[in-house]
Amino acid sequence: MFATSLPEEKLIEMYRKLWLARNHELLAEEWKLNGRIQGSVHLATGQEAVAVGACSALEVDDYIMGTHREHAQMIAKGVNIRRMAAEMLGKATGMNQGKAGHMLFSDKSVNALGGCGIVGGGAAVAVGYAMAFKVLGTRQVSLVFFGDGAFNTGAVHEAINFASVRKYPVIFLCENNRWGLTVMQHEQTVVEDLSDRARCYGIPGVTVNGNDVLAVYEAVKLAVDRAREGDGPSVIEAKTWRMRGLAAGYPMDWEPSEYHEEGRKQDPIRLFEEKLIARNILSEEMAKGIEEETRRVVEEAYEEASQAPYPDEAVFWENVFAAPIG
Repeated sequence: MFATSLPEEKLIEMYRKLWLARNHELLAEEWKLNGRIQGSVHLATGQEAVAVGACSALEVDDYIMGTHREHAQMIAKGVNIRRMAAEMLGKATGMNQGKAGHMLFSDKSVNALGGCGIVGGGAAVAVGYAMAFKVLGTRQVSLVFFGDGAFNTGAVHEAINFASVRKYPVIFLCENNRWGLTVMQHEQTVVEDLSDRARCYGIPGVTVNGNDVLAVYEAVKLAVDRAREGDGPSVIEAKTWRMRGLAAGYPMDWEPSEYHEEGRKQDPIRLFEEKLIARNILSEEMAKGIEEETRRVVEEAYEEASQAPYPDEAVFWENVFAAPIG
């Protein structure tokens, strides 16, 4: 699949975002293993095409809700990489003043609602925003990312069912890397294509190659157009591979070697790069330049963030309670 209708500038920007997300994950992993990032760090290495393809089909005023593996999703939506790096390090200059850390940060300026530490917990939030869009009569949509494990939770079922009944403008995007924590998909469900479940809700469902950024873009664009016209939600399953373990530094020796071998063959950046070069949209020299430029951007962001101050203790008591009404 090749979205020939997209202008070359947008295709190049999608390629750049893929590399920005990949280089961010590579550096975040290095800093985590060196002890410069505290806490667990769930990496999206290898899954970047799902995020970039999906967010490229959205408008700026559309909303996304991420997962616990949300770095690529936030980058694809357009978060400021310097403020993101500072948040990852728990610094006062972070987008959430250092209080969110790697799993929960958000950026209202680009309508990125952030990640969610509860598996499947973001689905209801995305539906709530879609409800607001319908009540207000805007043409905005919300999109929620969730994993194959989350698709087995009651929270996701209830969210899809409610949105289907009310025809809310929300897209349910299952980022299926075939692992629900430490359990492979075939050991937790008998359904081969999780998008088949959409039929139970009376809404469209489609499964695409999640390592093909353009296949993801086309599927999400159709779902977005449908939602904007008032026809309700859709389910999209994007099958992908993660190139790292459950989290940075997590052992991988119990994972089948064939899984990672296939994932390396299906590297979304290289697949997209080959397509762009074949169509004379990108040259090998341009590709190398983008890879190096995005690496510098990430490195500079983290070095700058490392020099920033930690937040004052008083910050942690802010935004905890809502102000009373009246």
